[in-house]
Amino acid sequence: MKFLNITLVFCIIYCSCSTKETGNPANGDYPIITVPEGFEATMLYSPTEHGQGSWVSLTYDDNGRLITSDQYGRLYRITLEGAGVTVDSINLNIGSAQGLLWKDGGLFVSVNARPNDTFNGSGVYRITDSDGDDELDDVKQLISLEGEGEHGPHAIIEGPDGKSLYLIAGNHTLVPENSTSILNANWKEDRLYPAILDPRGHANNIKPPGGWIARSDDDGQSWNVIASGFRNAYDIAFNVEGELFTYDSDMEWDLGSPWYRPTRVCHVIPGAEFGWRTGSGKWPAYYPDNLPPVIDIGQGSPTGITFGYGAKFPAEYQSSLYISDWSFGTIYKVDLSENGASYSAKKSEFLSGTPLAITDLVIAPDGNMYFTTGGRRGTSYLYRVRYTGNAATDPVQMASANSSARTAMHALMEPAVPLDEIWNGLSSDDRFIRYSARVALEKHPADSWLSKLEAESQPSIIFEAAIAAAHSNDVRLKNPLLSKLKSVDPEKLDLQSKLALVRVYALIFSRLGAPDNDIRSNLPAYPGGNAALDREMSEMLVYLDHAEVIEPTLTLMEQAEATIEADLTPVDVLERSEQYGPTIKAMHENRPAEQGIALARALSHQESGWTPELRERYFRWFYRALQKSGGWSYIGFVERIRLEALDQVPADERKQLAEISGEALLNQPSYDSNVPPPSGPGKNWQISMALEAVNGQLEGKDLKRGEELYKALLCASCHSMDGLGGNVGPDLTQAGTRFSNYDLLMAMISPSMSISDQYAATLFALRDGNTVVGRTTRTTDDTAYVNVNPFGNDEISIAADNIESQVPSPVSLMPGGLINSLNDEELRQLMAYLSKSRNDSK
Repeated sequence: MKFLNITLVFCIIYCSCSTKETGNPANGDYPIITVPEGFEATMLYSPTEHGQGSWVSLTYDDNGRLITSDQYGRLYRITLEGAGVTVDSINLNIGSAQGLLWKDGGLFVSVNARPNDTFNGSGVYRITDSDGDDELDDVKQLISLEGEGEHGPHAIIEGPDGKSLYLIAGNHTLVPENSTSILNANWKEDRLYPAILDPRGHANNIKPPGGWIARSDDDGQSWNVIASGFRNAYDIAFNVEGELFTYDSDMEWDLGSPWYRPTRVCHVIPGAEFGWRTGSGKWPAYYPDNLPPVIDIGQGSPTGITFGYGAKFPAEYQSSLYISDWSFGTIYKVDLSENGASYSAKKSEFLSGTPLAITDLVIAPDGNMYFTTGGRRGTSYLYRVRYTGNAATDPVQMASANSSARTAMHALMEPAVPLDEIWNGLSSDDRFIRYSARVALEKHPADSWLSKLEAESQPSIIFEAAIAAAHSNDVRLKNPLLSKLKSVDPEKLDLQSKLALVRVYALIFSRLGAPDNDIRSNLPAYPGGNAALDREMSEMLVYLDHAEVIEPTLTLMEQAEATIEADLTPVDVLERSEQYGPTIKAMHENRPAEQGIALARALSHQESGWTPELRERYFRWFYRALQKSGGWSYIGFVERIRLEALDQVPADERKQLAEISGEALLNQPSYDSNVPPPSGPGKNWQISMALEAVNGQLEGKDLKRGEELYKALLCASCHSMDGLGGNVGPDLTQAGTRFSNYDLLMAMISPSMSISDQYAATLFALRDGNTVVGRTTRTTDDTAYVNVNPFGNDEISIAADNIESQVPSPVSLMPGGLINSLNDEELRQLMAYLSKSRNDSK
């Protein structure tokens, strides 16, 4: 079927110093878009208006035609002809693609299926035109993947050699069956204590390696994992030197915790590990067994990325990396600079809009940038960005020679590299070279180089070789490694080397077992005056049950203020995101002491050395911490730490310590639920009649009554508005700026139509024949704890050996028909309240 837009191509032109609004037929207003002076952003087409879903991925074919996919539906081919846009449906049993690549006359498709999807399941497919009639008609599955949803299989791109394929998947996708790996594939949590799992249940059953990137050299028939430890990076791109980059996501619910990591651009070298682990288990960037980002971007939701090569833009825009943020409606321009074997970077905003849920972008053969908006069945558009200014747009000659440091780094990953050359790489001042040398060393049996380690005196080599040995999981190596580490004087090390020393000890203990002898004299001094080192040392000393750790750690906790390393998004940007905005705004005003949380978490495991006075100091700290503002899991994380600490307390002291630690604060309702119920009479609201009742009729409605109805319908039990309410579902404070009336009404009438992975329930099939649907709150080795009540806390336990399977539930926790008790005027009042941010933003 073809859809031709012959009426009007809507054009929005802005410069860096001015903006304007024009009418939007889908939600009453076009997004406000800002681009640099001389650039033009043009809305070309709305798939939503044509019943073609919400587009989330883009590529182009040999004829320059764009190809896209609905997140939950079909593939489409887009032909741009002057002011006209022709969209053809690709009528094959394949879709839900979050990665598309046209290569060698065919379309590679990374399918991200959902349970009960009518399309082919998750995996990589190739579609070709078998009879030369310019219609794709033949579908071949290359590999099946176990993973789906927003953290499932994502982008697929061509390698710089023009032959290979690269695929990235989110952390809910298992590594392909029968795949190989550049990395040592015995991935573990590698922490001294089990992680505190997300109290809201997200990703609690996800094990290492998290998200991964794999390469295929045979058109997708087999795959080799080249990097791991991502959370949910959506897209990948090569620069002109053949270096791979991605933009990885954060977990916004972790804001305020010491393990929070902002969104980040990563330089993905062969064998890279970036340390994502679930809950509190995430690795900080300074751990030597993972790699740091090129640049932290901040809060957001990463989607499509691309380099500007081939763009008919001024020279300073052609070599930049463009990264998309769905939540804040922003395309960032990231400029990379040489920094040894890797890069440093600077970011700036290239394009932003409100609302503008950007999903993917490409530089097409015509030299323009195209991007799509939408996702989660939201209102979707196709935009073109082109340069119309006076600056020259001639192609810039791109340098393609790698630096000598990068050449040395890559040489270490070649087959049959001599052991002596690898050993020399372990001593490099360049972290990326040291890392690559260690990955290469792990390909050699430890027995072949232990004698070299025994004779080694350089700390950096000792640390890297000890990491390689620990990764072997050979417990016979524990005592030889500990003996060698004793030869290192911690007081002669710089800060990074001290951090590496403590990490190596922790890795040995977590993989090979606890030490047989006291090693405290071989550790750096504590406190050491550096936040990161104090965190690592406090946990290590607690692990060793060093009684003298308590008093100095309490002093550090009491002194700690807002010491989070990550920057928070500026207040003037927060209005772009209902997902992050209210949370971060509250944190700006009432920021928690992240350093204190890390230290409190360490002391929660301390057994010996406590006195009544020390315990009282410790537990009073929680009273202050529970009153701070953080991400939606912040209070839950602090509460888990508090409960773990209470488990260490003698039974006769628990009640008093529970009281002074703020237990009463946890039982306070976050909103007033004593409100008048709907008057009715209600009706069985359908989307068409609901739209007819509200469209164009919300101005001047009673917002106070709308708020009362919002609470009376129990919306506030699950959703937060203006900082008050529950956190089972998305924050709705700025829902009106991101979602149209149609989107909001559909979410209430048919909530199971689109369920974000972050808010999905789990469907447990039990061996006794029963099923359970709810959110996993925590797990142990033998039990899963599940909250089955979306409006409160009704936790049940399930024996692990009774679980046959667990999959994302296709049914939303939010019941349908909640608005059926409302009359027409009450529906308008509720919708006016939900969409009030649409007017506030003008």
